Amino acid sequence: LGKVEAGLGLDSSHLGIVEYHVSNPAGMAGDGFLSVGELGIDLRTMTVLQQTVQVPSVLLDGLHLRLVQDGKRSNFGEILEHVRSLGGPAAEGAPQPAEPADVAGAADADAGPLLMVDTIDLRGIQLSIDVTGIPGVEVHETFTAPDLHLDVAETVEKAGGMSLGHLTGYVIDELIAHGMDEAGGHVSPQVMQLLKAGLDGGLEGLEAQIEATAQAELDKLEAQANEEISKAEAKAQKELQEEQDKANAKLDELLKKGNKEADKALKDLFGDD
Repeated sequence: LGKVEAGLGLDSSHLGIVEYHVSNPAGMAGDGFLSVGELGIDLRTMTVLQQTVQVPSVLLDGLHLRLVQDGKRSNFGEILEHVRSLGGPAAEGAPQPAEPADVAGAADADAGPLLMVDTIDLRGIQLSIDVTGIPGVEVHETFTAPDLHLDVAETVEKAGGMSLGHLTGYVIDELIAHGMDEAGGHVSPQVMQLLKAGLDGGLEGLEAQIEATAQAELDKLEAQANEEISKAEAKAQKELQEEQDKANAKLDELLKKGNKEADKALKDLFGDD
């Protein structure tokens, strides 16, 4: 957590955090899962001490999301499992817990007030994708994604508000979904399938996709090997045929030469008659 800035007004207040980071899971090296240059939250001052806090807008600027897949381990699996277990509003299409917790109960568990958020803006978005440790697949790509505006007032109102944990999970899900929409133009369909399996299906889905990818790579290598063997056999057969043709030609030449010499010897011996 970086520098915290706060501005208090009679009607509205602002809370800002500069340089906010979400680290990788323990034991996983490299840059963190998510870095945010600036996080800004606008609040209705008179609601700050209430159970529900009115939040007209949330801004996250200078975002850098890093999705790392190293074999069967990723830097996003454990994080997504945690934030999605909190329940509450989530990105459309994102996997939900088997028994979603009610919002109030989850908020109590977070020991924090409910936030009535109207809009969320994500700006300056960068996405890095690194895939290693999988046969035939190695990717290191970084690209930008368009800014994203989310009008969540209706969703949040229906849910009765969201805790800070819910807000974090919602933003991460939306950011990943938005980044994946852009990723298709930068990485292969094979890599997209791997990432989606990890994001949507958890470890089981990821393992199945890795096995399928590895098998496809083995099949590809086998096909290439068979093709090279066929080419080598065809080349050897051609060279053998060429050598045989040369030998036959040489033999014919020797036979013709032998016949001429025999004819000459007979003529010398018996004359032309």
